[in-house]
Amino acid sequence: MKMFLTVVAFCLPALGQAVYSGSGSYLGPAISNGSNCASPNYCAYNGVDLIPAGTPPNVSNSDGTNNGATVYDTTFLGHTNFDGSTFSNPAYLSPVTRLTDVNSSPALCNAYTAGEGGSGAVTAVNTNTSLVAVTCNGSEFVGLFNAGGPNKGHFTPIHSGVLITRDLCVAGCVSGTSSQTEDFGATVFSHTDPNTLFSFGINNSEITTATTVCPYSINPATGAYSLLTCLVDFKYGLPQYSAPQWAASTNYAWGDYVIHTLSSAEMATGGVWTTGHTYALGDIVGAQGGSIACMYVLVTASGTATTGTPPSFINGNGGTVCKTDALTDATGNKWRGTSSTAQSCVGGCDHGSFHGCGKSYNYANLGPAFNTWQNIETCWPTGTVYPASSLPGTSAGPVSQFTHTNATGTCGVFSCQFQISEWSQDGNWLFWSSDWGCQLGSTTGSAPVVWSSGSYYQAFIQPSVPSGLASLCGYPWIPGTSYVSGNTITPIEGTTGIGAIDDVFQALTNGMSGPNSSVGSNQPACLQYMNVAGVWTANAAGSCFAGTNPPSMTALTVTAASESGTTGTIVVSNGVALNVGAQVTLAGFSPAGWNGTFPVIGTVGANCPGTNCAAVTSFQLARLPSGLSAVTTLGTVVSEGDRVCDSPSDNGSGSVNSFNPSNCSVGVMWQDLGPQTQRGDVFAVNLGNQL
Repeated sequence: MKMFLTVVAFCLPALGQAVYSGSGSYLGPAISNGSNCASPNYCAYNGVDLIPAGTPPNVSNSDGTNNGATVYDTTFLGHTNFDGSTFSNPAYLSPVTRLTDVNSSPALCNAYTAGEGGSGAVTAVNTNTSLVAVTCNGSEFVGLFNAGGPNKGHFTPIHSGVLITRDLCVAGCVSGTSSQTEDFGATVFSHTDPNTLFSFGINNSEITTATTVCPYSINPATGAYSLLTCLVDFKYGLPQYSAPQWAASTNYAWGDYVIHTLSSAEMATGGVWTTGHTYALGDIVGAQGGSIACMYVLVTASGTATTGTPPSFINGNGGTVCKTDALTDATGNKWRGTSSTAQSCVGGCDHGSFHGCGKSYNYANLGPAFNTWQNIETCWPTGTVYPASSLPGTSAGPVSQFTHTNATGTCGVFSCQFQISEWSQDGNWLFWSSDWGCQLGSTTGSAPVVWSSGSYYQAFIQPSVPSGLASLCGYPWIPGTSYVSGNTITPIEGTTGIGAIDDVFQALTNGMSGPNSSVGSNQPACLQYMNVAGVWTANAAGSCFAGTNPPSMTALTVTAASESGTTGTIVVSNGVALNVGAQVTLAGFSPAGWNGTFPVIGTVGANCPGTNCAAVTSFQLARLPSGLSAVTTLGTVVSEGDRVCDSPSDNGSGSVNSFNPSNCSVGVMWQDLGPQTQRGDVFAVNLGNQL
């Protein structure tokens, strides 16, 4: 029996600290008092039923832009809560809103994401949830978020978009125009001041020193912003004395930091490097004979007694300051500077239980969901017994569930594919990225249509099922599943975030998909050229979906054409990768008998089929009409994407599955349509104060 692990992606509002929602967070069933569902006493559904996502609610206009709707995930209604009651009150459903679309910024962005750099560990929301940061193409933008009022759950419009533009610069920053979105850089919002945003390192606008931390002041009502004086330069590591000394009999609040100055008894050899001593890994000593006793920690121990003189520890002489330098003594001990004197800095006091909130996903398969809590924005009760770093395998209490993420799990941007989430500092909002079941519009600017002429690239071969897809998009391939003609999938070659995302494939036939294979991605296997120990080797098992060629992007000009019997030889101006059996369409020829769609035969490029299939400029086609007259007008040629027979009769070895067969009677015939075109956008869900 195969076992699956449900992993929780925690999105913490405090950098390097556990999530805090206030002391005394409630760990019992999330039952409302009738007037307040705010953090931590959420009123959302909290049972353990497996609840499929269903059809995503409509958040788009016909062109894929944001329609401004507030929607609710009604799939939780009628299911059993953790305490055995039925979740039946629609007033406890959590409102969901779409924040971004193609018009959010003057700059082109195909996927806005919550989080930064593929992580939800930074604080991307200010203290009162009036400012929210979103990311695109490595840049960090900020929108004015409405946590209440008539525009609740949405960004306030700024010019023709929703993100702060450079014409709103007041002081210290580089002013620009309303057509330039301000990139604030690698950011973290203050935990105390709703108007302050810290930028770490350089950005694309006005900060040019990579090691600084500089605060911005932002007006949450208007978006007007200023760059203030930079606070610190990390060139030499962490600043010293940035927190008060620990004191006995003192009340400390959650998140407070303190410094404890180490005594000589708390360091090795009294804190003074000494000959004849065998130091152990982690031992601490301080520099001597100067104005600053910089602290050094042993990072590599030689295991032998010291000899000779001390390393050149920095001691303040000559104006030097403590650094993260590396020094080695005569016996091979390696010491690392700590940019500090002999002290420890401690922070993040645990005053009781708290929640950890974010999107839960299944590592074995990103979607569709087949486990409880999978692909749902959730809040998990945690505490001293069940710390956020090691949640139990079964629920320790009621897991509040607010909405399905409605993501396919195939988005081409990591934070969108894995729906990286951000939890607001007040505990009442979650923000995440999703492609919303392919319904957010297309990166091409228009929805795909069924092919009628020209290139097959990113066109449907037949009407899509379900109909009306706004982009070329699909969920991952699933083994042992019944598909119908017109369905689309986007296979993925792994769920760790580094697995390739294949092209979109459309089912040409009804049928049952085959089993997981033995290839690393478990995708259906086909025999093809694979790189084995550095050599491209024929008839090796590899992912069928990874080994196909997509349709040609544009029509290729034919420079010569001839026929022998019913076999045609075609020469084209530019190379094209073709596998045997691929369908090729000729158009614009005279005589007209040359026009039509014919399969490739004969010799193709090196290493075909496979991921390294070489292009050719000459190829043969079968089944042309016999006795065609010589060509008087040369036309163009376009190739369809390869087809794959995904057979339930294959045992996973790839010996039954095949590329471009004439039929696939017992399985699913898939056709490569080309790369996906779905957008990714940021969504918000109100967790607790919706009543």
